[in-house]
Amino acid sequence: MPQNKSAAINHTINSTINRCFDFVAIDEIQMIVESSFVFSLPNSENARPFYSPLVFYTKHLGKFPNFIVSGTGINYIAIDELMASGTMKAEQFTSHSTISNIQPLDKDAIDAYSRRILSDHNIDAAEIEKFVALVCSFKLCHGRARFIAYILDSFLASRDMEVAISQFVSGLSDIKGDLFPLKFFRRDLEEDKTSFTKVFGADTLGRILCEGITKYMMTGNATLEVHGQLASDAVRYGLGFCEVSKGRIFAVDIVEDAIVECLRYVVPFSDVVRILASQLLRYPKAQMVGLMLEYLVAYALVASLHPGSVNQIKTFTGSMVEYLKSSTAQYQVFFPDHCCGPDILFKDGNTLYIIQVKFVDKISKQERVHACSTTDPQHFYCGRNGSVLRGYETEREEILPLLTNLHLERQVFLHTTTKTTVGMEEVTVINQGKHPRFFDNLDSGMWAVLNSIRDEFNQK
Repeated sequence: MPQNKSAAINHTINSTINRCFDFVAIDEIQMIVESSFVFSLPNSENARPFYSPLVFYTKHLGKFPNFIVSGTGINYIAIDELMASGTMKAEQFTSHSTISNIQPLDKDAIDAYSRRILSDHNIDAAEIEKFVALVCSFKLCHGRARFIAYILDSFLASRDMEVAISQFVSGLSDIKGDLFPLKFFRRDLEEDKTSFTKVFGADTLGRILCEGITKYMMTGNATLEVHGQLASDAVRYGLGFCEVSKGRIFAVDIVEDAIVECLRYVVPFSDVVRILASQLLRYPKAQMVGLMLEYLVAYALVASLHPGSVNQIKTFTGSMVEYLKSSTAQYQVFFPDHCCGPDILFKDGNTLYIIQVKFVDKISKQERVHACSTTDPQHFYCGRNGSVLRGYETEREEILPLLTNLHLERQVFLHTTTKTTVGMEEVTVINQGKHPRFFDNLDSGMWAVLNSIRDEFNQK
């Protein structure tokens, strides 16, 4: 560019920009941090992030705006480095701090937010009441605002609550999808940017997460006491909500059922089960019995069929269609989403084990029959009235043909005070009386632990 034209432009800039905004806000900062650095400042060949010129030139205009960066997952260490050294120097009186006051949405917040959004879109009052009642009782969507926002968007597009919930459940369990809340974690694991054996101080990432999952199942919440790079990673990975003191993260709280559900797709399965079993034997008062039992039953089933596999049992991380087609998923269990029907699938050669887990005080004949029907592929993604759930028609049509060449072994794990199993003749019932050694490859005392949990619940 000719020198006189450059000078004219600079004169125009200096004469027309009289004031800057009080701040510059940049969203999705993590994507920007990870993108190519393409800008260079005058008299420098160093690559800079795109916001360096903004800071540089506003300084020379005598303006000093604040820069506020935000995002779903943020690597705070990288942000510190880039904001401090990539834009300004220490002697230029620059300061920056980490602020986090984002809190999970509870039932009251979900109620209020849903009513406001639906009212703004002129939804009928009766429909609003039905929607609010549904999402407030659906704990899987409680937590980050993104969850309820996704369901609201789906509902406003389809005007169908069943479709909205089904799309949310499917999206949550799709490890490669945009809704999956741990996608940054999954990506770093796949690209070897982190690992469960990565050492932090005297601990490892894998052990910290296994302990966190176990504590959540035992108490209904968990706090990861982390700091430094591990704290930054835990927030960036979407594990929970951070606690900040003096601009630094010192802990990350796991408070969402959805995150614990999603963690089983990425965290070493066998390690979680061993820690969980150890905790239960010492203090048998689990709060999330259903999720806990899915871990224990899946592990015990595979271990009983293949005793030498106990350290190789994993969770399959693809879709159900991919699982059924896979010929390499040895010792891998699959947890279908909540709308499918069964709780656990295990493909062992040409045999597919389909398992429903029931932990109830008493169970009627009708409930026993229904538990059995959930293991029947013809009832996959069907409501109690037998009709296919809206939004799952295509997925169901893809799954059913893949089952025709497999031998189906339907099972119901049943822990109850009800003695009879009348009405369950079509399935194999796994209970303490019929299979007293079912947990032996995990711990022979596990039936007694479950009995203790049952007694504890009955006393409440």
